[in-house]
Amino acid sequence: RFVLDIISDYNITYPVAYDWETIEYDDSARTKNMTTQQITACANAFCEVIENAGYETVIYFNRELGYFNYDLSKINNYHFWLAEYFSTPSFYYDYKIWQYTDKGRVDGIAGDVDINISLVDYSSKGVVG
Repeated sequence: RFVLDIISDYNITYPVAYDWETIEYDDSARTKNMTTQQITACANAFCEVIENAGYETVIYFNRELGYFNYDLSKINNYHFWLAEYFSTPSFYYDYKIWQYTDKGRVDGIAGDVDINISLVDYSSKGVVG
């Protein structure tokens, strides 16, 4: 609901992403020791709320997180956004967005940026907001 409040004033055409990250350095983080079942349940709950509001969703992860932290069989109703920095991804499951580098360059931005390619034309699916 927090995310819905934040995006309510924008015309969103691409998916709203659920991005759970591994906590390595902050022992006090409430997400530090989440189980596969908890991470999967949170992804499903987030996507359900966002999609019920009329938006597309996507679950973002790298290959390791996808294989070892999620139960992919329980979130495969949603699109996946894969971060894998090889010339050809080796991820077994279907994904709709591929982040293929974190060393990209964009005029006007100092430093490295992530570069992605969408395999779905989300912009043709309509606009919410």
